[in-house]
Amino acid sequence: MSLPFPVTVPFAILLAALCVRLGLEIGLVHPSLGRGPRTGRGSLLVFGISWAVAASASLGALRLTESVKSAFVAALVAMLVCHQLRLATARRRLGEAYDTGLEPRGTLATTGAYSLVRHPVYLFYALELLFLALCAPTATGLAAALANLVATVARIPAEERFLALRFAALWDGFCQKTRWRLLPGIW
Repeated sequence: MSLPFPVTVPFAILLAALCVRLGLEIGLVHPSLGRGPRTGRGSLLVFGISWAVAASASLGALRLTESVKSAFVAALVAMLVCHQLRLATARRRLGEAYDTGLEPRGTLATTGAYSLVRHPVYLFYALELLFLALCAPTATGLAAALANLVATVARIPAEERFLALRFAALWDGFCQKTRWRLLPGIW
């Protein structure tokens, strides 16, 4: 089977990186999919659609690009680094308690990246999607990254309500110590 367009080197590199990233993502998220009823599925849908749209837009732009540009390589490396940081943060600090729903499980993570911002997993995901959109900048890819950011900003307060109920005084102390939700100095 042949594709209706020539496969360029940048296209092939990004496609391979996206396949690896998708496999790692499935490995991270799969264990939490079967656990009881979950809230927050709407924002997860936006996250997934945003990622697919940004990936599709970048791949579409790269199918015509013959040479590998340094900006493409830098954005691709940054995307993969953010993805690995997100995976490491989710696995190391949350372990089996990592869940894609809003309802917290396990203990409250307060060390490592969580000592800088309350939601480093969301921060790394937002940065990952932004760098994906920058691999081959298109209006569609950048709009998808923006939609993801809006969904993240909407999801965080809902998740924090669950965290406050689950961890009570511990959560209040953590919020006083770790002031920023997503971006240090901004929000």
